[in-house]
Amino acid sequence: MNKIINKTLVAACFFSSSVLAELPNWYPVVFDRYGNIDSIDANTIIIDGSQFILSPTAKVATTTNKTSHINEIKLGQTIGANIITINSRKLVDHIWLIPKGEVVKVP
Repeated sequence: MNKIINKTLVAACFFSSSVLAELPNWYPVVFDRYGNIDSIDANTIIIDGSQFILSPTAKVATTTNKTSHINEIKLGQTIGANIITINSRKLVDHIWLIPKGEVVKVP
């Protein structure tokens, strides 16, 4: 029984690291926030029910384009985000589109 559990854990570790390795090198290893887009407009973004202000200089990246545009983001899409604080306000400063099934780390 322990051999089966050990083999399963080893397989899960290999699977996780191989999936994580598919993200391009311009993606961070850890994201400040990770989730699905509930809503987005020119000024705000809602990620899994939490609302954030979009930084006027917010950047977007995809797995194929290091410098993309906010129009690439679709409702329901999974993203990783970098959050900065300016004057006690939390702003989303960078967004990375996460492919379905991708494993990511958050703090």
